[in-house]
Amino acid sequence: MNIVKLSELTETQLDDAIAVFVEGMYPYMGASISRDKAVLHAIFKVGLDPAQVVVALQDDRPVGICGWGKLGSHAAKPSRKLLRQQLGLYGIGVHAGLNVSQPKLKQDDEGRVEYLAVCASMRGQGVGGKLIEHLCATLPYRSYMLETTEENTAAVRLYSKLGFVRSQKHSLLVRITAKIFRIGTPIFMRLELP
Repeated sequence: MNIVKLSELTETQLDDAIAVFVEGMYPYMGASISRDKAVLHAIFKVGLDPAQVVVALQDDRPVGICGWGKLGSHAAKPSRKLLRQQLGLYGIGVHAGLNVSQPKLKQDDEGRVEYLAVCASMRGQGVGGKLIEHLCATLPYRSYMLETTEENTAAVRLYSKLGFVRSQKHSLLVRITAKIFRIGTPIFMRLELP
């Protein structure tokens, strides 16, 4: 397995990587952004920051994707104009709320795992763990935060195995939004590196 930056992919690989992203994040994005996977694909194909996204390749085929954030910067940055074109007036709200639930970082030496998705045929084979380990080995952060849901037991199990522990609580706004969109009970997890 090879891990590369999103910017290193061919056009076909990029489309495949975005398809992995949309499929993996669909339980959340389908409930809160759009049920139309083609719309989600169009938004995030140009809305993910290539400098803050890595992709796992198996035989040159994207099988996993992981976006990371840092203080003041997010991996998902779709333009307000594109969101408005794809979603109408609702797109303005999506733009404002897209990264609201992400863990808040306070220092330059903290990183954030924002998105992790693995294609269905490769789940349970260590792809997600390799992507997280790659971030920890190549980025200069001493700790990482992430958000998942209690109901996503496979993710909680993976993150716990990698050393993440439950951390700060969500704001009331995030808890209410999660309940409205029925996307699960959000939890933050934190990893401290030695």
